[in-house]
Amino acid sequence: MGDNVISKTRYIGSSPRSKEAPRHVSGRGQFVDDLRLPGLLYAAVLRSPHAHARIQQFDAGEALQTPGVVAVVTPEDIKQMTKPFRPGRYAAGLRAPVSEYATATELVRYVGEPIAAVAARDRADAEDALSLFSVDYEPLPVVISTTEAMK
Repeated sequence: MGDNVISKTRYIGSSPRSKEAPRHVSGRGQFVDDLRLPGLLYAAVLRSPHAHARIQQFDAGEALQTPGVVAVVTPEDIKQMTKPFRPGRYAAGLRAPVSEYATATELVRYVGEPIAAVAARDRADAEDALSLFSVDYEPLPVVISTTEAMK
């Protein structure tokens, strides 16, 4: 038992050498964002500013007309081109399964939930196109405590 404890604790308080640090601190590190390939597109995701809301209307027309934008994926596209997960991740313990897609389609359930995406020739165009989506939300009541949730 004594040798086993010593071998497990020999790194405590020591300064082991990093294999990656020299290239990163010298500026020679490479990351996915450093890749430049022919035809590479940049994606940006529109996320919900609401904790709970109904998506009443979604319009991507202006974003699609933006120079550099190649494609847009809307909530309607998600419903038409994919199948919902069964059961949804929020369905644990529920009697009726909840259909859930990769993005919000009709209802947003948390702040930051993905709603739509855009692909563009550069990062700036992709991010700029997000502001051109037109989304009308109907905010719905939120539950912020477990006591309220149990009711």
